[in-house]
Amino acid sequence: MTQEVLMYITLFIALGYIIKKFFLPKTLFSSKKNKQHGCGSSNCGCN
Repeated sequence: MTQEVLMYITLFIALGYIIKKFFLPKTLFSSKKNKQHGCGSSNCGCN
């Protein structure tokens, strides 16, 4: 019983990771803090 519960938890975590990594757009998980890399004040699109 416990082994089955742990197996399903691991399966859901793995599927969630795969869906997040490959199927969802990266813009859903990025914040505005990560977009400024010291490139300057202009939004040149270098990153």
